[in-house]
Amino acid sequence: MEHTRAVPGLHASGKRLAGPADAVLDNCAPAGDALLPPPGEGSLGGVSTIVSTTLAQMVVAESVALLLAEGHVIPAYLSANVPGQLRTQRAAGGPLRGRPA
Repeated sequence: MEHTRAVPGLHASGKRLAGPADAVLDNCAPAGDALLPPPGEGSLGGVSTIVSTTLAQMVVAESVALLLAEGHVIPAYLSANVPGQLRTQRAAGGPLRGRPA
């Protein structure tokens, strides 16, 4: 939350998105969202995108684990990049049904 605390809120009320949230995932990005100081001023190497994407995938993985532990069936396709899966997805009637495998 370092960056959030370092800048003013842009909403007319001055509130920040994290304020009314029930839960907040801090991506721990520094103020300015970059890690590498080039010669002179500024910074390079933004980190929030890759870290936030990882956090989102971790939330999905944990949610699936919790649902599986409760006995739920998770309707998920394997990646079409896995050998044989593109044909399986098309046969299952997904959005690629009818296209050649």
